[in-house]
Amino acid sequence: MSKLYFIDGYHGGIRGHMPEGSWQDILHALESYPEWKISLEIEPESWKYLKNHDYKTYKKIEKMVSDPISGSRLEFISGSYAQPFCWAVNGESNIRQLLYGVKVIKEHFPGVVVDTYAVQEPCFTSSLPQILRQLGYARISLKNPTAWGGYMAKMPGEIIRLFSQDGSFLPAVPRYEGEELISCNATEASGYDFSSIEGFAEKCSLHGISAPAGMCLQDLGWSSKPLVKDIDVEYVTWREYFSRFGDRIKGEVLLSQEDVLTALPWGNRILQEMLRNVRHAENRVLQAEKLLAIAEAERGEREECHSLLEQAWKKLMQAQHHDGYICATCGEGTRMWAFQSNALVTDCCSMIDEITERAMLAVSGRRPQEINPGNEQWLRVYNTVGNPRLSQVECTLGFDYGIRDVKVYDEENNSLTSQLDPIRYYEDGSIGAAVLRFYVNSEGIGYTSYRVVPADTVSIGKGMAVKTAQNTIEVTNDYFQMVFDLQKGGSIVRLYDRETKRDYTEGVSGFGSLRGYLVKEEKFIDTLDLTVECNIKSNGPLYTELVFSGEFHEIEFENRVKITLHERRIDFETSINFMKDTEIGYPYEPAVEERYHGRKRSSCREDYKIGVQFPLGNSPVKVIKSAPYDIYESRLTDTRFDSWDTIKHNIVNGYADIYQESSNSGLAIFCDHVNGYSLVDNLFTLTLGFGYHSNFWWGYQPLRGRCKMKYSIMPHGLTWEEAYVPYEDSLLREPLLAERLPGKPDSIKLNVFSCENKSVETVSIIRCDGKSQVRLFHNSHKNEKLILKCSIPGFQGVSADLYGTSDGREADSIGKLEIKTLI
Repeated sequence: MSKLYFIDGYHGGIRGHMPEGSWQDILHALESYPEWKISLEIEPESWKYLKNHDYKTYKKIEKMVSDPISGSRLEFISGSYAQPFCWAVNGESNIRQLLYGVKVIKEHFPGVVVDTYAVQEPCFTSSLPQILRQLGYARISLKNPTAWGGYMAKMPGEIIRLFSQDGSFLPAVPRYEGEELISCNATEASGYDFSSIEGFAEKCSLHGISAPAGMCLQDLGWSSKPLVKDIDVEYVTWREYFSRFGDRIKGEVLLSQEDVLTALPWGNRILQEMLRNVRHAENRVLQAEKLLAIAEAERGEREECHSLLEQAWKKLMQAQHHDGYICATCGEGTRMWAFQSNALVTDCCSMIDEITERAMLAVSGRRPQEINPGNEQWLRVYNTVGNPRLSQVECTLGFDYGIRDVKVYDEENNSLTSQLDPIRYYEDGSIGAAVLRFYVNSEGIGYTSYRVVPADTVSIGKGMAVKTAQNTIEVTNDYFQMVFDLQKGGSIVRLYDRETKRDYTEGVSGFGSLRGYLVKEEKFIDTLDLTVECNIKSNGPLYTELVFSGEFHEIEFENRVKITLHERRIDFETSINFMKDTEIGYPYEPAVEERYHGRKRSSCREDYKIGVQFPLGNSPVKVIKSAPYDIYESRLTDTRFDSWDTIKHNIVNGYADIYQESSNSGLAIFCDHVNGYSLVDNLFTLTLGFGYHSNFWWGYQPLRGRCKMKYSIMPHGLTWEEAYVPYEDSLLREPLLAERLPGKPDSIKLNVFSCENKSVETVSIIRCDGKSQVRLFHNSHKNEKLILKCSIPGFQGVSADLYGTSDGREADSIGKLEIKTLI
């Protein structure tokens, strides 16, 4: 008779579920069942709420935790501030979630050690071994008993060494090879289904697992008692389990992002909007941190901004809560999870706006009312990317009466090529306001100032776009030539890369077009037969913007394309407006009894959703995808699946690069939110909209209203690494920021931090305990020397852990996909 070792406990909190009286019940059950031990994955801010609303119970928990004997029956695990789906947020957010969360726990229970990562939901990502190792965690469990939103792939062994690509590893208990899925919401080891758990230990022994572990973190509010009974079970914590059986490590596993098997109804309009907002805030808060570092390098500490920054991070982290993702449309009105997440993001971005304004004011030393829109204006342009950069900046300026054009001069009084796109005129035809664009050459994180003066004559440069007699629009810059066909929905019929001499549209059709399946009409529809209008909104020597618009099957569509002179990347903003309820997706309507617990889901099939198509021809391709602090080659050549128990990780979190070995070239596709994609028969499709049956609490949700997506494509020669695709992604996420000045500034130029290696991203610069911490990530599979320049006061350039504790070693190199912190 085999024994089952069971890790029981609770998860949830004030963001998820923590009803009144739940903690009294748990304490009572611990007294009633002396053999019971529990693990706690509790949202850390819940302890403050409990302290304020039930001080007596809070003190009982505090006493129990501090006692060596009773405290051994409880283990605080994970420590995450708001329990996000780690695969769905960015890498730095995963670090901050753990840093902030453990800090809050220790404020309430100073003696507690959090060194086990174990979670109830699929809150995993491939870089976790590296992150956890740097944070001092000792072990990880890959079991997530609640599997509505996904689960981990099976892995061989009882305890394994789990690696990230950088070489970091932790001992881990995997989801066993024989550990099956049950119902449509759990793994076999969860204990939810007694008929499964009853024979689970014996089943595991047949697979060579002599000390099988089961796990369930019950929802706070469930009836408080041990979950499993009437079998040979011993309750343990994960720390205890590893201390007893940790010498049984057999085998090593390199954790891939595609081992995290998760699926959401990508393209659902409400979920999509929330995901775009969260990603926007993730990008902005990191940019604000670096902008603040620029201000402090020049003007000293800004304590009030640090307090705001911490509050902004907390709002963002709460918006990243996994329930906001898996339950986005649950709740009525302001109780809807997506509404709450969007509200938190709004608060976060308001704080970022204030930090940005205060940082810029600190640098310039001005007051807002001092700006004078006279004939001569000064601009300061901030760069927050820590590498050399040549990028176009745009800013909107107001002008006095009589101005018809301007010239831009750099610090050496050189005239720069610029483009002025008027948006408002005076009665005499002079410009009242315009968007000014010009190129900025930055060394790294810092700023450069420019002088803008009226020009005597209007300079009209040759535009990059031309409308032809064949009803096409041709656009040419110094990297490529592309042609849009107005009689084929504005799709791209030529995309010729001058460097590789490859036309990405050769032998294919529908490049950049929309396609999806209408359920009621029982057919696929696309924009290829649609004749569209094209408004050439801007057409200058530096920047061209085209707006294609049309209507098909009572769906309004608009595609905005932005092309700049010296850039490979082509930016798109696409929106579709469903004017009535529209069923679009895989034509599977579950029976009434399947609509909650059914395994098969229409929402799993990305190839039936409406999306942007990128046909890749017949040559074999490799798909390389970014993940939080990771870049990996996909194992998927066909992403189709249609049920909860056959999930494939067909997710883009940042970008995908499609490499063709035969031509030694690739196409990078960037997306402004976590999204699904389809790859079938060399057709890559980025999801834009879905509206049909999603099962569970999502239910039946046809599309009505507007779906939006920003994405970019970048043709390139060589591999993703040689073409610096991650570097291009950082330029997209962190645009140049322009500020109007009241007059000539005292300081024209400043470089705070720079790294010559374009493969090394400067993710963040933060102040902690009076020291500056610089976080780097190496977007490369090689080891490289670090070539840094820094003017941050007190910065030594020595390596440290994620808490900022130095090991005293000079940081002169960086390894494969390494997260490196410098102080």
